[in-house]
Amino acid sequence: GYVSRETFLSVSSELLQHINEQATVYGSLSYEQLAAFLADQEINNVAALTHKPQVTTSRSKIQQSLETILVGEPEQILMRLDRLGYVLPIQETQRAYEQSLGADDRVEGWTRGMGDNACQLCVWWWRDGRHWPKNHPFQSHNGCKCQQVPVMSTEVTSTVYTRELQRRREAILNRDR
Repeated sequence: GYVSRETFLSVSSELLQHINEQATVYGSLSYEQLAAFLADQEINNVAALTHKPQVTTSRSKIQQSLETILVGEPEQILMRLDRLGYVLPIQETQRAYEQSLGADDRVEGWTRGMGDNACQLCVWWWRDGRHWPKNHPFQSHNGCKCQQVPVMSTEVTSTVYTRELQRRREAILNRDR
């Protein structure tokens, strides 16, 4: 009740956008640090990043989410705001990390890295440490803190997804015949 709804939406969306920008840098830097470690190289600052991903959640999308959140009882609103402030930066960090991994020519694939308290869904997605091709989408859920671990070896197992991509490429190449 101390600020108007419009002021709250404007300030909150601007703040969340700034947090997302920082999360994007963090995700990219996090990937670069891990890749440098795996390649036995050194990276010391953000300026050395080879790939600078873009924030994927726009300010207007954040403002739209905030407007939806503000409908309801005060306890619900507080819970939803808390969840948005927690989940959104995690998602941006993961997206930037995934974009950086995908842009790295040294990487052939990835495996799922999980924390000690991984949920049942993440354990299922892990598939006993399976190596996925780098263009295979990383599956996550709201609040998921699992991360892709780059595979820089020579053998990566194909998946239904990658085989379908290959069939589509071949069909496009052969459609004029």
